[in-house]
Amino acid sequence: MNTKDLILKSAYAEFLQYGYNGSSMNRIAKSAGMTKPALYYHFTDKSSLFNAVFQKYFKKLEQFSLPVPDRQRTTKEKIYAFIKYFLTIQFEQIMDLDTETQNAFHHYFFIFDALNHNPDLKEVYNESIENTLRILRGYIDEGQRTGEIRKGLDTEAFILNIGVMIEGLTVVSVIDDTETFLSMFDRMFELLWSNVK
Repeated sequence: MNTKDLILKSAYAEFLQYGYNGSSMNRIAKSAGMTKPALYYHFTDKSSLFNAVFQKYFKKLEQFSLPVPDRQRTTKEKIYAFIKYFLTIQFEQIMDLDTETQNAFHHYFFIFDALNHNPDLKEVYNESIENTLRILRGYIDEGQRTGEIRKGLDTEAFILNIGVMIEGLTVVSVIDDTETFLSMFDRMFELLWSNVK
């Protein structure tokens, strides 16, 4: 791991645990195995480090796109793959941390803290969310055209259900083992899908 990545990982864990205001550049430097001046060589202040951590976290979401789906796949298979891929990104972000900071709630508090600390980051966040919604709406429209999804489905309510499922499963993924998590995802998806036909 290069120096910058080590700093970002240490800072991410620190911000998760203590929030922006409670975080210490001294602790981040110590955790990264360097002196405070060496840390300031890479990041001029806590704010720039915080923003860099946020940007790294959302990098995957900003560039989020699935490979072009096989035309042979059903809408159900496309939405399933999309949600599973999105869950994997969230799960990997949390599991990439030390065990002490593998807490989905801290993960979300970090996001809220970032958005409150730097309003400019809201644009990055909103673009990520809009990209996700655009992909899902496209799949739902396609499913309605092919008859896989009933006409008149409340698209926004369906997407909200998907979001709630993703966020809930992200929390469960930290508590339960992977097999339980995947089994729960499959059951929840089937239940969700049974309401769209």
